[in-house]
Amino acid sequence: MKIGTRLALACVVCSALLVAPWGALPATRAAEPTPPETSAPPEPPPPNERLAAIEAELAAERYGGAVVLCEEAARQDALTLELRAACGKAYVGLGDKLLAAGSPDNARKRWEEAVAIDPRLIDDPDFVRRLESSTPPRTTTPEKPPGAGKASEPKPRPLPKKPLPLPEERRGPPDNAGPRWDRDLGIGLSFGVDGLVALAVGWLSDETILAEVSFGLIYPAADVRVRWLGIRNCLTPYLGLGMLVPFGEQDRFGVDVAGYDSLYELGEAIHVDIGIAYTPVHRLDLFVGVAFVTPLDQDHPDTVLFFPQVSGGVSWFF
Repeated sequence: MKIGTRLALACVVCSALLVAPWGALPATRAAEPTPPETSAPPEPPPPNERLAAIEAELAAERYGGAVVLCEEAARQDALTLELRAACGKAYVGLGDKLLAAGSPDNARKRWEEAVAIDPRLIDDPDFVRRLESSTPPRTTTPEKPPGAGKASEPKPRPLPKKPLPLPEERRGPPDNAGPRWDRDLGIGLSFGVDGLVALAVGWLSDETILAEVSFGLIYPAADVRVRWLGIRNCLTPYLGLGMLVPFGEQDRFGVDVAGYDSLYELGEAIHVDIGIAYTPVHRLDLFVGVAFVTPLDQDHPDTVLFFPQVSGGVSWFF
């Protein structure tokens, strides 16, 4: 009995000794994975090499490749003034090619990018003209009237308007009219140097200018004269100038007025008239004055200068 108990105790002690070291061992952590080794990004080429590459593309007129290099340079670092100038040329050249290919909108976008990357292009007159010529005209969209989308209600047709009466022609004398405002043609008799008694036909213009032609009834003579009536009034002074052409020295009825015979003997003469015109009734004019006669033949021994002759006349105007 004692031997069995001892064996049992020995077995328990042995098992305890065997188990104790393993249970005392600390727990081990799982091995963490090591991150893979990453390679460092390649360093960008220096600006001089970029500028040389862009200029090589520009020299070969490969503007698209030059623009790609410019965009890479802009993403990696700041652009120098030399790179901006080269990239501006690249964008301008690409825009020109797009315009030649029939794409003005895309060309204008490239030109705008060119001036954005190199603002100094705005000082180039050729570039400014290129940019202005591609500016599209402003178009204004017409505003829709209110209620355009709605079905329009039928509106009553307006009644036709009555035609306005034509303005009546002004009748009556003008504002500055005188007593002779409605006179044109006149016929009458004149007395004096133009044949002693003559038939006169005249034309009055603007109440102040009277042109007359007279033909002598007693002495064969003709007279042409122009008179200026100075005042638009019933009584007005006049000043005239005329030319006398006699056709003979003897009168037709044997009156034999010595002064007229000797005057007509001198031939053609000019005369200056001074006198007064008077309108006693409408359309009737009376003239009284003096004609100063000077013959054209100054070599005649009996010639005179401004020889005064009384003249008069009466005319009826229509």
